[in-house]
Amino acid sequence: MAPVATTEQYIPSATEVQKYDILEDYKGSYRFAPIEEAQVSRAMIKRYFNTMYERAISDVVIVGAGSAGLSCAYHLANSRPDLKITIIEANVAPGGGAWLGGQLMTPMVIRKPADRFLREIGVPYEDEGAFVVVKHAALFTSTLLSKALAMDNVALMNATAVEDLIIVKDFEGKQRVAGVVTNWTLVALNHDTQSCMDPNTITAPVIISATGHDGPMGAFSAKRMVSAGLLKELGNMRGLDMNRAEPAIVNGTREVTPGLILTGMELSEHDGSNRMGPTFGAMIASGIKAAQEAMKTLDSAEVVGGKVVGRVHPLVDAEGFPRADIDIFAVRPARVRIIELRNDLKDVMDRIARALEGIFDPTLQPPTLSPEQGQSMTSDPLTPFAKVDSVSPESPAAAADMKKGDLIVKFGRLDKSSFTGGSLQPLAGLVADNEDRAIAIRVLRSGQTVFLTLTPQKNWGGRGMLGCHIVPYSS
Repeated sequence: MAPVATTEQYIPSATEVQKYDILEDYKGSYRFAPIEEAQVSRAMIKRYFNTMYERAISDVVIVGAGSAGLSCAYHLANSRPDLKITIIEANVAPGGGAWLGGQLMTPMVIRKPADRFLREIGVPYEDEGAFVVVKHAALFTSTLLSKALAMDNVALMNATAVEDLIIVKDFEGKQRVAGVVTNWTLVALNHDTQSCMDPNTITAPVIISATGHDGPMGAFSAKRMVSAGLLKELGNMRGLDMNRAEPAIVNGTREVTPGLILTGMELSEHDGSNRMGPTFGAMIASGIKAAQEAMKTLDSAEVVGGKVVGRVHPLVDAEGFPRADIDIFAVRPARVRIIELRNDLKDVMDRIARALEGIFDPTLQPPTLSPEQGQSMTSDPLTPFAKVDSVSPESPAAAADMKKGDLIVKFGRLDKSSFTGGSLQPLAGLVADNEDRAIAIRVLRSGQTVFLTLTPQKNWGGRGMLGCHIVPYSS
């Protein structure tokens, strides 16, 4: 797919102004560029169904975009930009019950230490000692939603319901949740009034269910576990007790059956823990823990085509000595080869997607900006913090099409605000933590925004894991 154009890419050039006769004037002469109705339809259809096509196999599916689901999506996407994270939300408006506090009142109460997350995403609050208060719950939810959706590896499909779970036998013969069955919410609500309307599916090695407590679509996965024979009976949520409820939810967040992690209030229906009412710290912390559990599950699994086909076991015992029951010298090169093949497959699929995009819409290219316009794009988030000083041939950087002189404005989750004192140490740390994992990079090249995917590798045949020299940059 073509990269999403940023606001800066829409700065009209003098040529565009003359070509389309546009004018931003608020004194009665505002003029838009002309458009055909079919162009609007095709612009939406192409992008939406490209997303459906791409996300038919996801790395993680999050069911429910409430406070727990969105916190999970943000933390997971921020920690692992290589993962494809798909959020499914039945309502038209994501956010669940986090648009208001208790009894339709607007302030949101969050107990410490969950207030750290508010500082991370930039939500102001009033400190009341043991807890903090956000002046309007919508401020938290809208900020978190915008932060999560701005990440390249997150896709949200709202007005979409999960009708069922994909449950199959895994490589060990155990029942595993291996995906979700989806339909438009309006279709799902009308199966009793219309003839058969079959669903669609999304395959993923990890499903995180954050559908809330029992309701029309609440506690969906927990209830489906019972009817599918994966759980004998629901624990059923108990009465309100804030001091017992919140730690129980956070500490209990886990993979409840292979492939399925429960988070937020849905877990209270599964475990029979208390409800906490209008305090949201546990929803944030439970979402973060669910993200950590997902990473743990993915890091221990062999995944092919979105399906878990094996398990990655440590090559050393608890004391750090090589295990005697396996041939380490055979396993290590085999693992390296598997990683290489996965990277090759991802590269091929990315190239196919780009080729298909070009075939069906050869005009879909990011607007080309003049050098003067490119120089004007210095406001956040397109403020360069590093410059590519050199690129070695046959290196990972060369394979990613990185060029000498590229100005780096985004490197994975890092941007200019991630660095202080002219040190690039955070970048070096990110590279070291992501060997053989793709990192999304955004650079400025000749005034144009260019999107790259770079995979750090140790054994490519040269120095470093990137094969390029990156130096601090300041305008």
